[in-house]
Amino acid sequence: MVWLRTGSKAETVEATLLAGMDTDCHGVSAATVGSGCVAAGAATLTSERCCEQSMQQGTALMTPETVLPLLNDLRAGQLLGATPWRQIVAQCFGVLVGALVGALSYRLLIPDPSTMLLTEQWPAPAVATWKAVAEVLVQGLAAVPAGSVVAVLLAAAAGVALACGEVLLPRRWARWLPSGAALGLAFVIPAWISISLFLGAALAAILFGLVRTWAQRFVLVLAAGLVAGESLAGIASAALAALY
Repeated sequence: MVWLRTGSKAETVEATLLAGMDTDCHGVSAATVGSGCVAAGAATLTSERCCEQSMQQGTALMTPETVLPLLNDLRAGQLLGATPWRQIVAQCFGVLVGALVGALSYRLLIPDPSTMLLTEQWPAPAVATWKAVAEVLVQGLAAVPAGSVVAVLLAAAAGVALACGEVLLPRRWARWLPSGAALGLAFVIPAWISISLFLGAALAAILFGLVRTWAQRFVLVLAAGLVAGESLAGIASAALAALY
């Protein structure tokens, strides 16, 4: 909760980066959503003020999102004895290639974002979340569907209860509690994706039970390969469809 003790978004970003380097986790997304909603509820915002708020929220969100992985890479390189300047050079090339390939792939896969995003094919849960936040900032709570405020409060209470249960319950019971983050994500993505995630997790659990040493070495690598392979296969399929 480091952002609660900071006085500006710059301090929030700095505190988030410091905490993220030590924990490999940051809460800037939740902090940005919360500060945006508080700002929207505290004053009646003009269109200019909404634009300013959106820019501030975007800066506070994306700075740690982009900088923290690079800092973690440098930390890992330091532990392994890598040369920092060579890491930085490699990262610069990675940024250049990633920007070009990412932009071209996005344009190839989603040529019309206004009609293709937030559909069954491209659910884009992060887009859906921030679209809702932007609408609340502009229109107030009237922009959310009826019952959404109650649903948010219930979900928040459930999240707090799950988090407390993980700490307070005996380990043999706490290990069976569902993940609050996973439950929340399941509400904004299609069911088939949630089912696929469940099947993958179940298969990993079986492998850990049968061949634990092998699973510790290869399960994460295999999962990452499947995710990357699906993405590359999708890009290749879209490219072939566009060309032929």
